[in-house]
Amino acid sequence: MIFSIILSLSMAYASDGKITCEKGLLRMNYDGKKIVEESVYCFNEDKNMLYSKGFAIKKLKPYKVHESGTANPGFELCSALNGEPQFVEFKAEGEWHKLDRCLFADKTYIDTGLLYQKTR
Repeated sequence: MIFSIILSLSMAYASDGKITCEKGLLRMNYDGKKIVEESVYCFNEDKNMLYSKGFAIKKLKPYKVHESGTANPGFELCSALNGEPQFVEFKAEGEWHKLDRCLFADKTYIDTGLLYQKTR
């Protein structure tokens, strides 16, 4: 399957309701330790999409992702784009919400589900 990384955040989120951007907390495991850091991020009403406020979608070539059934194809795609896949939690409305993200060298990130959207 071919997946395109050419995304438009406004279009991607238009059907997912209200988007909230705020300064909040992220927590993740790093070298066996739980790390909490501040970040400015955006998320949808269902809290199943997340991206750093400074994230810029770049025009990239489509990639062929091999779905193995055991590996997370979003993680594979993230690695192919020279990103670092991570499990992360973000705090919104006083609660922690679990997702995974693709963290890039410039410290911007996007959840792997949005990154992995199929081309139509």
